[in-house]
Amino acid sequence: FHDPDFSEGDLASYDILGWYNDPGDEFYQYLKDSIPAADFQQIFNERVGWVINAGAGAAEPDQTLLYSDIKVDATGTIAAPSKDDVENLSVVIGNTGTDALSVFLAEDISANENITDPVEIETLRERFEALYLIDKLEHHVLDIDEKYDEARHENGFNSVAGGYLWTISVDSDPDQPANASATADTPALSQALTDKLNEINRLQSDYDKKLLHIQSLGTQLYADWYKYMVTTYPPEDTRVDYPEIDEVQHFIENSVMRPLQDLTTATGALVLASSDEIVAGSPPASAEDPSVDSSAKDLADKINTLFDDLTRAGADLPAGSKYSLRRTGGPRYWEPKDPVILLAETAGDTVKPTVRHGQDGQLECHSIAVDDLFSTNASQTVLETVANEIGNLIDAKIGQTGQIGYTDWSEQPWNPFRLDWEVEIAPLNQGSNTNDKDYEEDFITALPGSDPALVPNYKLPVNTQDLVPNLQAIATYPGRNPNIYVGKSLLTPQAKRNMLERAEIYLKEKVMVPFLQDPANADHPAQDENYENPLQHLDEMLAFLGSPIADGPMVVAATKAYKSIVAGNLNLLSQALNGFNDAMIQLRQSYQLPIADPIGFKDYQPFTEAVAELADASTWLAPQPLTDFNPIRTGQMVINQLRLVDTFGLARDIDLGKMDRVLATGTSPSLLTDKEKTKIAVDLTPRLAQAARVHFRWLNAETGDEENSVLPNANPVFGWLLTNQLDDSLVVYDATGMMLGSIEGEDDATDPALARWTPAPGAVSPVLPENISNPFLKNAVDKIRGGGKAFVTNFIDGIDSAMSSIEPETFESQQALSLLMGRPLALVRASLNLELMGEPAADQGWNACYRDRQDGDTVRNRDAFTKVKFPVRIGKHEQFNDGLIGYWKEADGVLDANFLLNQMPVGGISHTNIEFLDDDNISIFQSVDDAPQLMTILMDPRGKVHVTTGVLPVKEINIPPDQYLSAMQRLSVTFLTTPLLTPARNIHVLLPTEEKFEWSWIERAGTSDWREVMTFPGIDEDTFLRAFSDAVLEELLDKNWLIRGSGDQLQPQPEDERAGLDGQYQLVESDIRGVAEGSSTETLFRENLTTAIGNGLWTNLLDGAVKWLEVSGEHIKVLPKEDRQDQALQDFGMEYIVDEILATRSQVLKEPGYSAVFEQETIGIREGWMKLSISE
Repeated sequence: FHDPDFSEGDLASYDILGWYNDPGDEFYQYLKDSIPAADFQQIFNERVGWVINAGAGAAEPDQTLLYSDIKVDATGTIAAPSKDDVENLSVVIGNTGTDALSVFLAEDISANENITDPVEIETLRERFEALYLIDKLEHHVLDIDEKYDEARHENGFNSVAGGYLWTISVDSDPDQPANASATADTPALSQALTDKLNEINRLQSDYDKKLLHIQSLGTQLYADWYKYMVTTYPPEDTRVDYPEIDEVQHFIENSVMRPLQDLTTATGALVLASSDEIVAGSPPASAEDPSVDSSAKDLADKINTLFDDLTRAGADLPAGSKYSLRRTGGPRYWEPKDPVILLAETAGDTVKPTVRHGQDGQLECHSIAVDDLFSTNASQTVLETVANEIGNLIDAKIGQTGQIGYTDWSEQPWNPFRLDWEVEIAPLNQGSNTNDKDYEEDFITALPGSDPALVPNYKLPVNTQDLVPNLQAIATYPGRNPNIYVGKSLLTPQAKRNMLERAEIYLKEKVMVPFLQDPANADHPAQDENYENPLQHLDEMLAFLGSPIADGPMVVAATKAYKSIVAGNLNLLSQALNGFNDAMIQLRQSYQLPIADPIGFKDYQPFTEAVAELADASTWLAPQPLTDFNPIRTGQMVINQLRLVDTFGLARDIDLGKMDRVLATGTSPSLLTDKEKTKIAVDLTPRLAQAARVHFRWLNAETGDEENSVLPNANPVFGWLLTNQLDDSLVVYDATGMMLGSIEGEDDATDPALARWTPAPGAVSPVLPENISNPFLKNAVDKIRGGGKAFVTNFIDGIDSAMSSIEPETFESQQALSLLMGRPLALVRASLNLELMGEPAADQGWNACYRDRQDGDTVRNRDAFTKVKFPVRIGKHEQFNDGLIGYWKEADGVLDANFLLNQMPVGGISHTNIEFLDDDNISIFQSVDDAPQLMTILMDPRGKVHVTTGVLPVKEINIPPDQYLSAMQRLSVTFLTTPLLTPARNIHVLLPTEEKFEWSWIERAGTSDWREVMTFPGIDEDTFLRAFSDAVLEELLDKNWLIRGSGDQLQPQPEDERAGLDGQYQLVESDIRGVAEGSSTETLFRENLTTAIGNGLWTNLLDGAVKWLEVSGEHIKVLPKEDRQDQALQDFGMEYIVDEILATRSQVLKEPGYSAVFEQETIGIREGWMKLSISE
């Protein structure tokens, strides 16, 4: 704003009106449309502090007018602001504004309180930063310190959407009442539907990656076209020998445009209907051009097929429920945040934020009726009328306390709003791409096979989140080279506001709420909830609550932060060095003209038009071919210059020469002097300049494909191991929880080089290792046995050692095996990969451009940064929530010789094929170019598995409980128990009490048959039918209905020589007569009797209306008389005989009694296994 008619000594008043030119930008109407009418007034008041009250019957406002009145009195002298260098500022470099502010507050408060202990100062800083991270920590019960470190590390990155995942859920009609039983009856999704969902997610992932590649290829196309234009129209004073434009055009057309066009066509565009557009029979997905075969078309077809299948499957759901197919966010990419510079002072106004009307929350709003504006003098314009009307409202406020809405300036205001910066990057020299070289694979850290004399640049010690620099290697920084970057950042006081808000929230929860809830404090002024600011009574509230107070150290830190910000004269501004990471890969964010060559020759116009069509949406990043290519951010950042610029264009340089005012997070900064000018040098933590991610996914237990859903039957668990503490063996189970056998620390009888395998007792068909159906489980069993008995013994000890530090937060909610049996461990496979977002960044320099053209292919020069190996640690040692025991690396279906145990070295455990954790040694290295690393993992399924690379946030994945709980609860364990002196029929043994578990006895019942005896009387069908035929045959022989012949022969006797059968057989006597007369052998008699009577009798005993027997799992339970539904067997009779069979032929496992029993019972020695399993 400028008034050319204003002169010194004048008095002037200006009325300024503003409004939204586009009604679509009107914020009031936007809120009106997006907030339910019933909640609008409350939410509107909460967001902007305004109450719309236009009077009864008045229309709602439909437009916002913004008004300001400026009065200028230039009769006095106003001093111009200083142009001298700023010397009283603290400069703090950090990953975020709050990160940097935490450092400053810790140093400032420590200085004021004479705290000199570095550990105490660092602890204070951590607590300040924890206030900002508390939302990420509050749901954790265990591993709080470790999760804080992970959250703080993650806070140095921005997440970037990486695509989508599809899920299936069951939705209920919201208008129907909740029905718990209906929910429980919801059928499980079929395997076929799960497989289709997994296929959709595979196609979606492929589609998403192609879109990202299209985006990055578009950026590269624009960068190449930019260089083409520089070549076509070189600067007049340049000495650079630019290439021929035809050569550049040919290269762009063949190496960039053609692959981009082909990929765009092959990818297509997916179009999804919104939920309110989907009607019966209409597909929810389509390709923009369905006539072209593309990834989008394939994906749309699969989505539509699954949608139709789910619609049909929904018919089996409870009333009011349906299947829903939804798209959610997929695995994210992470890009490092640009470094942040925070400028702070505790005295002075150099970085005092610009005063803005309404920032105190007291911006007033009034309603003006449009009709009133046109009832005034017709000679007035509408704007004059509005200005007068608003002016009258303002005038009415003059004289009121506080002068709401008024700000007086008695001197030229200083309003710093921008930071101009110049920084220099000095990357590490050893193994880097400096001096026109390619990166070495071991640029980050030493690799197996590296030169033993190599001093690695960085290490990734156990339980760290970030790479740790090797000081000896850091000393090899190259000389200062002209790798200079400049930029401009808009300053903001938001870091201060964020810290104040976090401190207030925390103190209200930990101090104010407990205080207000204490009846003893009812008379305190802060008890009034309408009191303007109860936290101003903070000291009094803390005194009332006394000591100790919950979370005392954090309360003290929050109190110090709150007081320092509220009571102190703390001014600060901060902002990231915007575009820093883009600059590392020779790109610069800037506004660009549309792609065009208006003065170019006609023959070249089609080329420009084709480029515009492909890359017009990618013009926001311009190449910087004269800077260095640093895709891996390392070394030092040197701040050469910082300059504050205010809203009037006045600039003041910041003096960087005082070390006590230069701070940084992570490492201590240093000052450099160059030509009498001081500069700040700070170490850069290694980062990939391009967005990337650790892609760590489970693999399907059967197919080995990557799992992309969390449905119950998308299960990665292919087997289970359980350490048997009593037998010192490993019990092996398949994925369903069925015991296959055990691996023992003894030599195998057939091959002493192998550990012994014992098939599971009770198995009808014993499973040998070579017969294990799942190939992944077979590999694991073979690998364990192949180590021999020494490996098995050490392996079991290693498992026990690793499990001592695993106790996930979910342990109380999931029923697992008791301590006697150890904890079941899941065998799963996973895939690990390091992925960049889109195409890897290419060197944009002129030399690289020349080499790319000479190569004649589509592979761009990248200085081999995609081959650099980054260290990867799997698991978090001594984190209770990390369930990793260890893993084998896998290649081409073959497990590595060594098992990587997630444990530091332990005495008593030593084997060449068991590797421990080591701060200096890493087992997995991964580059962008590497194929995914497969591994077989042994883990406690209740925990998570963490992946740490240092250059990216810690990645963690877990197995959803509904994928493994059912199998885990089917697990059982056996203990060889021999010799056992016990009665011949019932088994008497002391049974330890294990809540929610049950004991049983397993023994051989022949060469290949097994018998299991439960703790309830049980009988199997064969035993019952044998006993029943024995009883009937004995009766017939006794009553001379049959006599024995030679061998197995039976001879029926004449009717007149037979005695009458016992009355118990009255109802079935005719059936028995037919069996007796038609059976010439005992074998045939038993078969005929079973067919005629036995089978029906057995079924009748199990009938719910009779209920003498009851199915219990895989067993038949004999019910006591008092629990039977019917004491009579209506169609059969024989109650006494059947009851006698059940009493004498059933078996039970029970503890021995201690009272006298006056009956003869045979005692014998038995051999078998005690079995412990979870109760049904």
